[in-house]
Amino acid sequence: MYGIGAVLGTLVGTVLGQGVGRRAALMMLSLPDILAWVIAALANNILMIKTSRFLAGLAAGGYSLCIQIYVGEIASVHNRGWLLALTSPITALGILSMYVTSNVLPWHCAAAASAPVPALMMVSLLFYWDSPYWYSHNNNPEAAREALIQFRGSPGSSSVSISGPVSSSSSSSDFVLDSETEAEFGIIMRQLGGRLSFKRALAAITETKRAFKPFLILNSLFLLVMMCGKFAIDYYAVQVFLHFGSSSMTEYLAGMIAAVLTFIGTLFLVILVRFTQRKTVLLISASVVLLSMTFLGLCSYSHTNGIWLLKDCDWLPITCVVSYIMASNMGLTALPYIFISEFYSPQTRCVWGGLTLTLHHLELVLAEALMPSLETIISHATLFWFFAIVVLCVIFFTCYYVPETKNRDLASIEFKFSKLGKVSRASPWITPCPSPSASSVRKLHFKSHLFTQ
Repeated sequence: MYGIGAVLGTLVGTVLGQGVGRRAALMMLSLPDILAWVIAALANNILMIKTSRFLAGLAAGGYSLCIQIYVGEIASVHNRGWLLALTSPITALGILSMYVTSNVLPWHCAAAASAPVPALMMVSLLFYWDSPYWYSHNNNPEAAREALIQFRGSPGSSSVSISGPVSSSSSSSDFVLDSETEAEFGIIMRQLGGRLSFKRALAAITETKRAFKPFLILNSLFLLVMMCGKFAIDYYAVQVFLHFGSSSMTEYLAGMIAAVLTFIGTLFLVILVRFTQRKTVLLISASVVLLSMTFLGLCSYSHTNGIWLLKDCDWLPITCVVSYIMASNMGLTALPYIFISEFYSPQTRCVWGGLTLTLHHLELVLAEALMPSLETIISHATLFWFFAIVVLCVIFFTCYYVPETKNRDLASIEFKFSKLGKVSRASPWITPCPSPSASSVRKLHFKSHLFTQ
C-alpha cells in the first residue's frame, strides 16, 4: 500500500508542482501526511492501517519530487549539491527516531507524536517565497527578484526585513542585489518563458535529442541503481546480523544497527558531495558496493556448499553488509535524486522529474513483488553476484554517459548533453602555416595558394 501510494503521490506532486508551484504543492501534500499519522494513531483494524500507509506513501511520493526541485531551484550553484543531499540524512534520522521510540512508546503514540511535524512544515512555508524560476516562468519578475533576495540576502540585509510572501509589501525596487546575485537574476530572467502545460512538457521529451538524452540517461541510471539490490540487502542485513552476530543480538538491535549505519553513510554523502565531484562520489560508492556484493555472494556460496575456506569467517559477511549499507547511502542510491534538479531544464523539471520518479516507484513495487519468487528459484549467492554485475554496469554507465554537474550552471550542463556521444573529427585539409616574416612574401603567396586548392 505504501508503494502504490508513492506511485500515485508522485503523479499528484507532478501535477501540483507544475500547476500551483513547488511551495504550494508541499503545503498541500502535508494534509494527507497529517491525516496518515492521525489514522495510524487511531487505527484499530487492518483497513485503517492500510489506509494510513497508502496516505503516507502518497505524501512521501509527492515530497520526494517537490522537495528536490524546490531546494534545487532556491539554492545557489555552489551550495546546490550538499543542500539536495540533506534529504538523505534527514530521512535516515526519521527512520532511526522511529526505531528508538518504538522501544519506548506504543506505536499509536509514536504516530500521534509525528502528526505535528508536517503541520509545522506547512506553517513554516507560509513565510517563504516559491522558487525564482517558478515566478519567472509565470511572468512575475518582481516576485522572482524578491524571492532571490530572500534566499541569497543582499548588501546591508541586517537593516532590511524580508518576511516572505505573506507579509511582504515592499516593491522589488527597495532592494539592491550584489553583483553575483544580480548576475544570477539575469540568468534566470534570460530563461524566461511561459509555464508549460503538463501535456506540452511531456511532449517536449521526444522533440529533440538534446532533450531526450538527459531523460534517457537519468531513467536508465535509476533502473540500474534499483537493480543493485538495496531493497533486498535492507532485508538480508537483519538476517546477517542475527546469524553471524553475538548470541545476545535481537531483531530490534539488528534493525537499530542498520538504521545507524544508514544515517552515518548519509552524513558522509553530504560531506563528499560538498567537496568532491559527483561522478567521483558515484564511482567510489559503486566500487565499494561491487566488492561487498562479490564477497557476500562468495560467503553465501561457501556456507551453502560447505567450503571450509570461508565457512568460519563470520566477520566477513558482517563486514560486507556494513560496507554495503555505508557505501550505497554515500552516493549510489542518493545521487540520482540530486540529478533530477541538475539534468532537467527549469520549465520541464517538475514534469520530467515526476515521470522519472513515478517509473522508479513502479520498478520498486514490481521488484519487491517478484523478490519472494526469485528467492525460491535462485540461490542467494547467485542473486548477490547478479547485483554485483549490475553495479559493474553502473560504473561503466557513469564513466561513459553521466556528465559532471558539480558547480555547473544549467547552460553548461545542457551543452555537455548536446556534446555527449559526438566524436570530434579531424579535418582532411592541410592546416594553415604560421605567419611568415615580412621578407617571405612570395613564400606566403605560394603556400596560401596551395592551401586554398
